Amino acid sequence: MKSIFLYGYFLLLPFVLRAQADCPFYKTYIERGEAELKKGDKADFKTVIEAFSNAMIHCPAKADEARSKIVKAFDAINALKIRAEKDKNTAIRARKEADSAKVVAQRRATETENAKTETETALNEVNSARQKAQDVLDKIYFYKGKFGLAYDGDKKKYGFIDKYLNIKIDFKYEEALPFNQMGLAKVKRFGNYYLIDTNGTEYKLATDILKLQLESGITALDLSDRNVEEIDPLVFQHSQLKVLLLNGNQLKQIPEGIKFLVNLLYLNLSQNKIEQLENLDSLLNLVYFNCELNRIIALGGLDNLKSLQTFDISSNQIQKLEGLDSLKSLQTFNISLNQIQKLEGLDNLKSLQTFNISLNQIQKLEGLDSLKSLQTFNISLNQIQKLEGLDNLKSLQTFNISLNQIQKLEGLDNLKSLQAFGILGNYVCKLEGLDSLKSLQNFNISSNQIQKLEGLEHLKNIKNLSIGRNPLSVADINPRLKTMTNIEELSLNNLGLTILPDVIFSLKNLKKLDLGNLGDKNQNNFSKPEQEKIKKLLPNCEITF
Repeated sequence: MKSIFLYGYFLLLPFVLRAQADCPFYKTYIERGEAELKKGDKADFKTVIEAFSNAMIHCPAKADEARSKIVKAFDAINALKIRAEKDKNTAIRARKEADSAKVVAQRRATETENAKTETETALNEVNSARQKAQDVLDKIYFYKGKFGLAYDGDKKKYGFIDKYLNIKIDFKYEEALPFNQMGLAKVKRFGNYYLIDTNGTEYKLATDILKLQLESGITALDLSDRNVEEIDPLVFQHSQLKVLLLNGNQLKQIPEGIKFLVNLLYLNLSQNKIEQLENLDSLLNLVYFNCELNRIIALGGLDNLKSLQTFDISSNQIQKLEGLDSLKSLQTFNISLNQIQKLEGLDNLKSLQTFNISLNQIQKLEGLDSLKSLQTFNISLNQIQKLEGLDNLKSLQTFNISLNQIQKLEGLDNLKSLQAFGILGNYVCKLEGLDSLKSLQNFNISSNQIQKLEGLEHLKNIKNLSIGRNPLSVADINPRLKTMTNIEELSLNNLGLTILPDVIFSLKNLKKLDLGNLGDKNQNNFSKPEQEKIKKLLPNCEITF
């Protein structure tokens, strides 16, 4: 898994995949997936599934062809799992027979020990096969870490599993796509399309007003990407609607008729030209509201949205945090890419778990005392100069304050649950104040002004460490990394290295090593013989030069 902070700030910019009539990239995605699938057990199944999924989404006209290729990929995954389970049973049975033989006849102790040795070898092979299966699972997209699209070859149906192969949603769908950012997945059963949520609740789907009018039981309507300036008033006569997708149009205001859709749970108005939040007073049941990429200049009209759990109003022109007092159920709040200058008005958001306010103009960390449930906090790409005001964020697990103006690591003592910390692209000169971060697993301090790695010795659970683009020397790296034996991914880009620090060869769990260069700052320069030497000494590690 790539470091969430090494590339985190590139992922801040929103994007939408759209299908195009001429499908210009369909063939490219298909060929990419087929080429990777031909590698057999060595295939990167994430690349395979992503390629075929992108082809399906990009070109609905050829969705069946792409879907059949996804099925083929899942067949390969299932085959790997079945083989591992079969080998496991064989090995366990052999071990029991060996133990029994030892009890029955001590005179055959030598033969028994040999049998046990062979069994241990078989078990090791089984564990290797199981690890391969786990590696495949690690490369599959799981929405919220729990819902991965899977295919049952016997039933010939799609369903959703978690990372432990537990079935979360039964295998009963002829077609299915992964869960999207709204927490909905498009599926097909008995010839009808539905959107389903993570509880498996089905919302029968219509994609045009005619079907909405003629068919019974429609509770989801998708009118996205129609490039229309107004929505047909007939839509608002259907108060049974629970999902309404109007994103990707030219709406200049929230339709007045929305007030009649009192059962609405999901509303997507992103990518329009809306200037004001209005006509929302009747939406008492709304749990998801997306209004990103509009022209809204102020927060308002939210007083009755007391059931709202997810609110995305990123990429607008909002200057002040206000009007949020009634959102006591809010769990996810994205207001990135606006013009906010101050953290305020958050006192009632006591259920908030994920808060993204990156790409604004905030200068000070303050007003956070009530956010005791906060787990993920992204305030990268602002103008913050000091780490402060974090004492009550004891539940925080992921903290990204990259690309600010921080000069000193401080104020972190109460963040004992922190697992991922990104502070790349600041002005930090010294590693300090880290003693309490015992749970930290991902740490990105690249692109700062750090000259010594002293202070890392307390972070023994680190698995992913990025220290590139700092004025560090080989002499300092060697002793500091010696105790960090759990490291699996390490980035040493742009350190001006010509030889690899010896300590790297002692990191037995290392799986990925970045020795490349970004931009023109202090280039690494490994000779071809040195590169070959490193590859030979780290045969099980993926290395980038």
